[in-house]
Parts: sequence; structure tokens; C-alpha cells
Amino acid sequence: MSSFVKPDLESVPYILHCQKDPYARDLETNVLACFEICAWINAYAAAPAEGPDGTAQAKTKKKKKKKKTKGESATAAAAATVVEPRYGILMADTVLFPTGGGQPNDLGTIAFDGGIVSVLDVVRLPQDQRLVLHYVADPIESGTVVTLTVDWTRRFDHMQQHSAQHLVTALALPKWPTTTWNLSKNITGQSSPCYLDLDASSAEITEEVLAALEDRVNERVRANLAVTPQIFSAEEFAELSGVRSGSNGIKAGRGPIRTVTIAGIESNTCCGTHVASTGHLQSIKLLRSEKSPAAKNHTRVWFLAGSRVLQLAGNLHKTSCQLTRVLTSGPSEHLARVAEIVQNQKEMNRATKQLLRSHAALCAHLAHHADFAATHTIVQHLDEGNADFMKNFLREAGENAALRASARVEVKEETKGGPATEPNKPTIVVTVGGGAGGKQAGACMMQGEPSVIGALGKAVLALLEGARGGGRNGKFQLKIPAGILTESKVERLAELAKTTTIEMLLAKGDGGGGGRGKVDS
Repeated sequence: MSSFVKPDLESVPYILHCQKDPYARDLETNVLACFEICAWINAYAAAPAEGPDGTAQAKTKKKKKKKKTKGESATAAAAATVVEPRYGILMADTVLFPTGGGQPNDLGTIAFDGGIVSVLDVVRLPQDQRLVLHYVADPIESGTVVTLTVDWTRRFDHMQQHSAQHLVTALALPKWPTTTWNLSKNITGQSSPCYLDLDASSAEITEEVLAALEDRVNERVRANLAVTPQIFSAEEFAELSGVRSGSNGIKAGRGPIRTVTIAGIESNTCCGTHVASTGHLQSIKLLRSEKSPAAKNHTRVWFLAGSRVLQLAGNLHKTSCQLTRVLTSGPSEHLARVAEIVQNQKEMNRATKQLLRSHAALCAHLAHHADFAATHTIVQHLDEGNADFMKNFLREAGENAALRASARVEVKEETKGGPATEPNKPTIVVTVGGGAGGKQAGACMMQGEPSVIGALGKAVLALLEGARGGGRNGKFQLKIPAGILTESKVERLAELAKTTTIEMLLAKGDGGGGGRGKVDS
């Protein structure tokens, strides 16, 4: 690739072909210059370049690296397979719209004798609005005649949403000016809503007000009003009156100024692509309003237009049919049936929680742990248990062991006539999960003498492959992957807890005050 040379921009238009004719789907043109993106940025580095989302990509302070979660790592791995743009191509003209005016960039293809290249982004450099670069993965020689083809589904969707925003904004004026708006990416199958922020409190934009605004907006849609782009020189624009100027981007530099007029409604400076008439919007749905997180006392209104409304209606109907089959009730009864199911589930959860607590208390009785006196250890497992069961079991077993130890201390004090040595804390281990033959994920909690639990925790981590956890001050918790906590592993864990406890307490030498070499419980 040759070294960078700034291209002659005299023949490059300020107003693009796509801005003159938004319905044009392809255009034959030629490559004026093709260089690596970094070369373009470095050559025009007087100001930060505009990113794919239309925001300035200024240098930012380095932030501390956040530890990636498992999900984030998977997302990053998936993103690594996506083709990244390396080259920026300047065309003599283009049918692909660059990010600007709140509208995302077009996507498309570049066809030439050497094949077809996908356009991954279209960016207008802020130093001169004629510098519209088509970001691609592979270079194309300067002077090559090419045919640009726009992704029409994406383009027309953007036209509908953008024109809908103009219409809603115009009819909300003069009472509620729009302060900002967002044309969201329409994820396939989701019908993503866009939003605009109104300079109005949420108390003002009630459901009734929103419904009335929606009616007025759709009246204009049905009226099929012309939507016309016009181009003016700076001198001509200065003579105009009644033009709302909501964007500075179109007036940057020495180029002409473009307006978009909705017949009988408004005229507004705008660089984006728009439908030819309001009838092409099909319909506009104002979904809901809420407090805007962007500014105090502003209201965010979520909306959809055109194909996104149809997509939403289709999605909702499909979901309604599925719910009808699952709930065995008609759409008008769905809410009541779901509320009933949720309430029943809450009651069941409360009952289950109480049963688990009762079961934990029952399991914690020392009578169920015949070798406690010999091992100073209590081990319990429950396939269908949960964190609440484990906590209750630890508490109940600890209290039972403490009562027993207290009774033994009193007996010793009475028989020996002096204070007895404080007994060792028992080792209590409880595990849950691992059901379905060990296929479910599990968990473990343990408590006891700090020295014993510290050694036991390390041993259990080694025993249960992939388990993660830690602890201190005589407490330890673990998360256990699915497929690990089988019946045999539970048995080995129980034996490990008992042998570790006996060895550690014997190693202390006094067995908790009950005589050297003796485990006192």
C-alpha cells in the first residue's frame, strides 16, 4: 500500500447521493483514495474522529482493568471472530449514509471486477464533511470503478424511525421541545424501540397525554404528507424563516445546508435520510414514558415506527398464542392466570423454606450422628437443599453441640471441683446439590476450629475437581460444579472431614482439655 497522500476534495460533494435520493439503493462511482484507517486518522488529527455511534472518539484516561466474568470472556471470544475494518475508502460519491444526526450508518457492499467487499462502517471525519470513509477489511485500488449497494432493509428502517422522530418532535412542540433522541439498533426478531427525551416532567406526560399525542401523530401519517429534503447555501439559509435548527453537524465547514420539510408541519435542518411521505411510516406507536436518566425533569418517550410496529405486533401475537397453550386460557385471562401462578409459587416457596428449616433442625439432632462422640464431626448432605438449608443446619447443629459440650463441662466442674478447659468446636459440614446422579451443581459450608477448617477446606478443594471457595476464622464455603458431587464423593468428603478433625485435634495435644491425645466432644 502506498504512503498516505491527502486527496483532492474539490470534486467531492458536500451533499451525498443518499441525501439527495434516500430511495436510491445502488450507485456506480469510483474509488478516490484507499488507505489504512489509522493513516486517515493521523493525517486529519486536528480533531477527534467520529466513531461508529456518532460520538467523538477522544483519548480517555486509562481505567483499571475490570476482572472479566465468565460471560464477558465468552462474549469477548465471540467478538474476536468478527471481521474488523482495516481500510478506509473515499468514494467520488456514495449511496451509503455515514453516522450522523442521531442516525446510525448504513451497511452494504462494494462490487468491482475483483469481487465484492462488505462495508462494515461508514464514518464522516469531522475535519471536513466531504471526508466520508467506507470502512472495509480489504483494500481496493484507487481509480477502481465500483458499484455501491446499500442494505435496504436496514436503511429503510432507519428512514422510518428518523422521520417518525421528526414528526413526534414537531407535534410535541412548542410545549415540549425534544432535547435528545436515539435510533436504536434493531436486533433481528426483537423490534427494538427508539426514544426521544422531552423537556417536560413525567407528571405532565401522562398515559392520556401520550395517547392523545399518538392519535395526532398517526393522523398526519394517514394524511400522507410530503417529506422533502432541500439544499441551501449559507446565504440562502440565512434568509429563511421558520426553520427549526436542531443540529449543528449539517452546518459544519463551508458546505451547503440541508433541510427536511414535512408539508404543513415543520422544516428542520437535518443530514439524515427520510421517507418521501408520512404515509411511508405506516404507523407510529408511542409505547410508554418514564423519567429521563439524562436530565432532571425531562421525560423519555419510547416509540416504534413502520416495520418495527409490525414486527412487534407479530412477536406479541406469537407470544400470546404460546401463552394460551401453556396457561390453557384466552389472552384476556393471561394476566390473571400468571398472577395466580406467581402467588401460588410464592406460597409454595414459603412452605418449602419452612419445611427445609424444619428438616435442617431434625437432621441437626446429634442422635442422627452416632459417631459424633468419637469423631467430633457432623456431616450432612441433601440433594435438594439450598443455602437457607445449609445455614439453618449449621446453626442448629452448632447449638446442639454447644449444649452437649456445656453439659459435659458442668459435670467435669462438679466432679473435679474446678473450672474445666474450654472444649473444641465441633466440625460441621453440610453439602447440597449434586442430584440426578451428581449432575446438578452443588455447594458446601463448614465451620469449626479455625485450624481444622483451614486444613479441611484445602483438602476438600483438592477432592472436588473444579470447586471454588475460601474462608477464614473457622468458616469455609465452596461452589461445586455439576457432575462432581456424586454419592461416592459425598461419602469420601464425610470421611475426610472426620479423619482431618481427629488428626488436627490430636495434634493439638490436649484434645480440648479432655486429656492429651483425646478428642473431647
